[in-house]
Amino acid sequence: PDLSLAMRYGGGASEALLDRALEALSANDLSFSVSLQVPLWDGGRLSLEEQDERAAIALRRLELEEARSRIELEVRDAARELHDAERRHALFDASSRVAGESLRISAERYERGLIDTSAYLAAQADAAAARLGRTGALLDLYQARARLRLVGLEGDGAP
Repeated sequence: PDLSLAMRYGGGASEALLDRALEALSANDLSFSVSLQVPLWDGGRLSLEEQDERAAIALRRLELEEARSRIELEVRDAARELHDAERRHALFDASSRVAGESLRISAERYERGLIDTSAYLAAQADAAAARLGRTGALLDLYQARARLRLVGLEGDGAP
């Protein structure tokens, strides 16, 4: 609805009454005009606008649900990666300890002359590869923890 108010003070002159124009202009008249405009046929347009707004709200809700699902998936994925990285680190850590012990035994055997240089060098290479694997697994573990923190969860302390 539209409401308007108009006010006029003084007379009005027209070309037909030129002889009385000065009199009409100086008359002490005060007039008010109030008009109310109510659109009768806007009900359908307003209904369509309301439906559009409801559809937009429903679309935003779906987008919100999709974002929540995507975040939940990312968190689950990051938690799974962290769990896998922890298992790999534990495995490579144990492998590194075994390779270290094997290298110690091979060093004793080499000193006693029970094995040749190539067997001792192979044991050293195996120990180095196991340490490298443990370091790679540790890097993977730190990256998995960082990703999990990035998506919103805190991992437990460093190994």
